[in-house]
Amino acid sequence: MARDKPAANIEIKVHSRHGDPAVEPSAAAARSRPSRTPSTGFGQFRPFKKWIPWLVPVFVVVNSVLFSITMYVNDCPKNSASCIGTFLGRFSFQPLKENPLLGPSPSTLEKMGALEVDKVVYGHQPWRLISCLWLHAGVFHILANMLSLVCIGIRLEQEFGFVRIGMLYIVSGFGGSLLSALFIQSGISVGASGALFGLLGVTDSESVMKLAALLTLVFIITSQLGNQLNMTCLSNGRSGSYSLANSNSSEAQQICTQLCS
Repeated sequence: MARDKPAANIEIKVHSRHGDPAVEPSAAAARSRPSRTPSTGFGQFRPFKKWIPWLVPVFVVVNSVLFSITMYVNDCPKNSASCIGTFLGRFSFQPLKENPLLGPSPSTLEKMGALEVDKVVYGHQPWRLISCLWLHAGVFHILANMLSLVCIGIRLEQEFGFVRIGMLYIVSGFGGSLLSALFIQSGISVGASGALFGLLGVTDSESVMKLAALLTLVFIITSQLGNQLNMTCLSNGRSGSYSLANSNSSEAQQICTQLCS
């Protein structure tokens, strides 16, 4: 019986071509494996970046500190014997008949930088158009404004950032001071109502734009409904919709012929 020859050991060597580096199997597998890193190409969803609100809280603190300083300068017990909240000492409020908002006297507000037309125009003190934004007439006044600022401003600062909201706050407040100077010729004016209305306008602008788009869509649909004609041929059951803008009876007959043919 013939004995089978033992199998020869065959060694295969693969040489790279023209200096190309040899590729290990693990490296080749790693290259062929698809990358799991999500791409952020055009048209793909990108998460919304929220800003950390810090400017609005700073505004609240500044207004509160300035109101405290105003009450300290006011020193009601020194000028009146019927102050409200005498346990507060020199921080006590003026009598209700003088200031029903629980705050300082008008003369103190004027001293602190309240808006007065005569001092702005004839006294050459235009800085009062800005300084009046940070002053408030009383506790009720500052509470209402600061609560509104927190409720409106925090969300807007998260969405648009502190630079835009800060500029909008100052510009809107300056515009409100100008209007106040034009229409309130006598007396003084304080408060950040103009700045708050500017922030409120930004909040409502999105709703206004959506309403305008909806009204435009409704107008387009209603304007087209009057020019549409739905026809059904009784002989073959075919139906269709046709536009009859600036059409006449001959065109309607031609449509009927095409539909029933």
